[in-house]
Amino acid sequence: MGLCKDGYWRESERYESKKYIGCGKTQKEAMKNLAQKIADAKAGKGTLDKNTTVKSWSETWLEVYIKPKVRAPGQPKSNGSMTQKSYEMYVQKLDGYILPSVGQLRLKDVRDVQLQKVLNEQAGKSKSHSEKIRIVIKAMFRQAFQSRLIQYDPSTGLELPATTEGKRRSLTDTERELLLRTCAFHRCGLWIKTLLDTGMRPGESAPLMIKDFDFTSNLLNIDKDIESGTYSVSDPKTKSGIRKVPLPDDLIPELKESFSGKSPFEYAFPQLDGKSMKSQTCITNDWRSFQRCMDIMGGAKTIWKKKIRTIAFDGYTATNHGRIMTAEEDGIVGSVLADDLVLYCLRHTYCTDLQKAGVPINIASYLMGHADIQTTANIYTHTGEEEAVSAAISINQYRGKQTGTDKCEKSF
Repeated sequence: MGLCKDGYWRESERYESKKYIGCGKTQKEAMKNLAQKIADAKAGKGTLDKNTTVKSWSETWLEVYIKPKVRAPGQPKSNGSMTQKSYEMYVQKLDGYILPSVGQLRLKDVRDVQLQKVLNEQAGKSKSHSEKIRIVIKAMFRQAFQSRLIQYDPSTGLELPATTEGKRRSLTDTERELLLRTCAFHRCGLWIKTLLDTGMRPGESAPLMIKDFDFTSNLLNIDKDIESGTYSVSDPKTKSGIRKVPLPDDLIPELKESFSGKSPFEYAFPQLDGKSMKSQTCITNDWRSFQRCMDIMGGAKTIWKKKIRTIAFDGYTATNHGRIMTAEEDGIVGSVLADDLVLYCLRHTYCTDLQKAGVPINIASYLMGHADIQTTANIYTHTGEEEAVSAAISINQYRGKQTGTDKCEKSF
C-alpha cells in the first residue's frame, strides 16, 4: 500500500483469507506492525475465530465466564459464585497441566485423545487433583462449543486415570491417648480437645465466640466459618453446616475455666495475643506446633543448638509457646507420628465415635454438618477388626438362640 496521504505507511497481507494491515510512521514500523498482527492471528490472539488457540481461548474464558463469579471476601454466598481460592485453582490447573500440553493447538484441532493424555499424565496422583483438571477441561471446552468456536466438544467422555484416594482416618487408641496427654500442657490443648469432642471443622472453630457455648443446655452453636483462602468470616459452605452440637461432660469444666472473666464476645480460641481470630495460617501453625509436642511426648527427640534433648529437658518449651522452629534449630529425630496424622483425623474420629456409640446415621449426619448423608455413610461403613469381632459375637448369639445353645463363650 505504501505511504498514504496522512503521512503514515501502510502495508497489507492476507492470512487465512483475511486481510491484515500494518501501520507506522515509517515503512519499517508498518512492516513490524503487520508482522505482529499476522503472528497474533496465527496464535489466535485478539480474535475468536477458527484460528483461536486453546491458550488464547483460556484467557478469554477465564476473564469473561469465570472471573465474574468470584465473590469478594465476606460477601454472602450465592448459587454459582466461587472463592478467590477456587478461581486460583482454575488458573493453576490450566497453567500447570493443561496449557503446556495443548495450549499451542487451535481449538478446532484439539481431539479427545489429546485431552485424555493430559489426564493420563496424572496417573498415580490424587483423585481430587485429577478430577479438578477434568472439571476445568470440560468447562472450558463446553463453553467453546456453546460459543460455536468448535463443531464438537472433545472433552465429552473423558475418563480419570488410576489415582490414589486420600484417606481420612480416625485416630488409633495410641494416638488418642498421646494426643490427650499433650492437650494437658500445650497452649492449644483445649482447642484440640474441643475439635476432637465436637467434630467441628477447623475453620468453624476460628470464629467461635464464648457466647456460642451454651452451658445451660450444654450445646455448642456452630453457624460461621472462615472462608477458604481468606481471613473473612462467612456462612458455612452449606445450610447443613449450621447446627448445635452437644458438649461432653468432661470438656465443660475446662471450657468454663478458660472462659472465666472474659466477655461473651471474645473469641473462644484466639491467636497468641488472646484477642485475634485464628486465620487459616494460624490454624496450620498451631497444629504443627501441637504435633511437634505430641511427637516428643511419644518419644521423639529434638535437635537444639546441636544438642539432642528429650522432653525431660524441656524439649517442648519453644513449641509450647507457639514458635515454629526451623529444622536446623529444633529438628525432630526419630518421629513416632504417622505421616497421615492430620488435623482432620479428629473430625473423622468424632464421627466414628458416634457410630460406635450407636448414634443413628441421620443424627450423626446432622451433628457432622454433612449436606449429604452419604458422606456420613462413607465413614459409618469403615469397619475393621473390632467391628468384625463384634459382628461375630452377635451372629453366634443369634445362632445360639435359634438352636437353644449359646455358643458365644465357646467361640470367644
